[in-house]
Amino acid sequence: MSHPAPTVAPATPGPAATPIDLATLRARLVRFALRETRDPHAAEDAAQETLIALACTPSAWRGESRYDVYAIGILKHKLADQQRARWRETPVEPESLDELRDAQPRADDPVGDEIEGRQSRAAFWSSLKLALDGLPARTRTAFVLREVQDWDTRTVCAHMGVTPVHLAVMTHRARAHLKARMSPAELRTAA
Repeated sequence: MSHPAPTVAPATPGPAATPIDLATLRARLVRFALRETRDPHAAEDAAQETLIALACTPSAWRGESRYDVYAIGILKHKLADQQRARWRETPVEPESLDELRDAQPRADDPVGDEIEGRQSRAAFWSSLKLALDGLPARTRTAFVLREVQDWDTRTVCAHMGVTPVHLAVMTHRARAHLKARMSPAELRTAA
């Protein structure tokens, strides 16, 4: 005995409001999400979240477009939400501070001061690393990307999924934390 495929009947009547085969809609959503994410699990999750959103708010569709186009619009928002969640869950750790220290431009030290200058810089980077370890991971990442690696604000915000104001707050808190934990002599070495 054959059962008909489940359908979704849009809540608003009209020319675009024809019942849609749920399996066909799901397949379209998964295919679109897979093109965007290239991750079958993330694509399936986004498609299912979209179907749940459609089922929970059937009256939100106003019939201004085809139902599947409306569903893809919701899917795009779900994919963006997934991306932001990944950025928030996984703090992006920049290269090790040792590598950053070695990459910093150095003024040409006179031969006699070269060893002392290197020891001073090594001490600074060591104390900076210790002070940064006391920060929350996202605040530390924001500070290192913005202040140490000198990324521009827009790039850091896009990379971390935060607003410019939130980034400014995080870097302010990081500076205050470092100021409280590093000696004035260490801070002068940074300048």
